[in-house]
Amino acid sequence: MVRYRPLPEDFVVQHIQKLTDNPTKALVAARLGEGSVGLAYQYLASGRLTLRNKMVSLLETGLSGDFSSLFSAVDGIENDLHHGLHFLSHLLCDIVMLPHSPDRISNLDIADKLGSLGSRLGSSRIEKLLSGLEELRRQADSNVLLPFHTKSFLVNAFSE
Repeated sequence: MVRYRPLPEDFVVQHIQKLTDNPTKALVAARLGEGSVGLAYQYLASGRLTLRNKMVSLLETGLSGDFSSLFSAVDGIENDLHHGLHFLSHLLCDIVMLPHSPDRISNLDIADKLGSLGSRLGSSRIEKLLSGLEELRRQADSNVLLPFHTKSFLVNAFSE
């Protein structure tokens, strides 16, 4: 296996801007692509940012305590749950980083929403979500029951 270093953000943004006139959207795709032009293209061109928005809604639904809707949301993205969990990780990391370095978050286009979510979630729940998510993602590759475990993880994180 050959590993390559991530490409510089400016380089990735320059290539992504060929697909969009929106510089913020290009920067978001580049940051989510983590130094890969190919991944950044996928995020922008394939509509994966819609999945990111669904993960934001999933966090909001968890905060509402409506577990039936939370389960339906997980069922609605079951075929793309691996990517959804990846987005959830990015969102939570951005929420943690937002008060300290808002210009370095990946999801710049939804910074206000993330700030609001962060204050509603609270630091202990964010920590609980991040640690549980890390465990869930480790099991994700070998786990055929990923939707079930995701639901269990979310109920545990939002039951307080």
